[in-house]
Amino acid sequence: MSKSPQTVREFWQETKEAGKGRFVRRGVLGSLVNGVVILIVLTLRHAYLRTFQTTDLLAYLIVLPIFLLGGYLTAVWQWQDFEKRFPEDRLPPWE
Repeated sequence: MSKSPQTVREFWQETKEAGKGRFVRRGVLGSLVNGVVILIVLTLRHAYLRTFQTTDLLAYLIVLPIFLLGGYLTAVWQWQDFEKRFPEDRLPPWE
């Protein structure tokens, strides 16, 4: 389902009013939650195959920061993209 340009613009205005810090924190938190869910599912899947080992914990400690970094970079990229598409000095072409 495609969002209308007006809906995207309203979303961006509300997001910009809330601030960049909040936007980035929400992106990082969402990525962390996704990462934890994925790791839990993988742990449950492997529980039937073998027992939990110390190397599994080490792998989780390496993978979770990767999810955090990915969430941060994605949120910053999205913020910059929105700033380019909706600059302060002019309205988007559809308005």
